[in-house]
Amino acid sequence: MGPIVAHEDRVSALVRRLPRGRDHAVTAKALSVDGFSDRELRALIHEATERGVLVCADNAGYFVPTSRAEVDECVRRLKSQGQEMLARAMRLEKLAHRDFSGRLF
Repeated sequence: MGPIVAHEDRVSALVRRLPRGRDHAVTAKALSVDGFSDRELRALIHEATERGVLVCADNAGYFVPTSRAEVDECVRRLKSQGQEMLARAMRLEKLAHRDFSGRLF
């Protein structure tokens, strides 16, 4: 049970560290000074969101939104990134089909 408690403490610590409002966003590099690696940071932000905490990110960094407009912009950005990733995955599938169909390995 120790690692779970430690993880929960890390989620809480991260949420407390995040600034309020996009104008005060903090970069992943700045958060790494507090001991959060990039991978851990993403995992903790995911966990915070799963727990119902609004956390947004953009080119300026991570922040807790203070308005619906900040949330809407974050959602728009995530949807766009998701669409771009899906389009790339589909292109890779087509290329793989073209390059590897009928080949025996």
